[in-house]
Amino acid sequence: MTKSSRRSLLVAVAVALLAANAWWFFLRTPEPQRPAFELGSTGGLSVNVDASTAASAPLFDPVHDGWTVGTDAVQDLRSRVRRSAPADTAPVVDFLMVRLADDANSEQVRRALLSLARQRICFVALVDEAGLPKNGGYAATPVHRIVSVRGNDGEAVGCAPLQSPAAASKATI
Repeated sequence: MTKSSRRSLLVAVAVALLAANAWWFFLRTPEPQRPAFELGSTGGLSVNVDASTAASAPLFDPVHDGWTVGTDAVQDLRSRVRRSAPADTAPVVDFLMVRLADDANSEQVRRALLSLARQRICFVALVDEAGLPKNGGYAATPVHRIVSVRGNDGEAVGCAPLQSPAAASKATI
């Protein structure tokens, strides 16, 4: 191969690399970002929360990727699930009231919701302690349905709630 043909080949390779980079960074359509989590409606279902009830709700610990109540780690959140009261506009659901740190970022919220989805706890009331009345009253806290959460591998993890024993017995009758 002569010197001029090698130079021509190197110039062609450099131009091809530049064109590929230009396409990659400027011309290609980027993949849509997957949401960290998706919450759905429960038809306006809410629960009244006071300061003492809020303080007893499990708190997500992002350092250990777990839940605590006071200083104790909580392994089984299913025992803390409550049944909502019947309402005209909302179905009766089994939900869990939880807290997040005041400075929780979206990644910590994602990890907390992923933890709940993996335990098949799909209805959650996220308590905002800062929003509670200072005079000892109650604040209406909405109950949300966890539709899906982005897993640690980037794939969406859907949330399918466990049937309560009462609902399971009605389904078999």
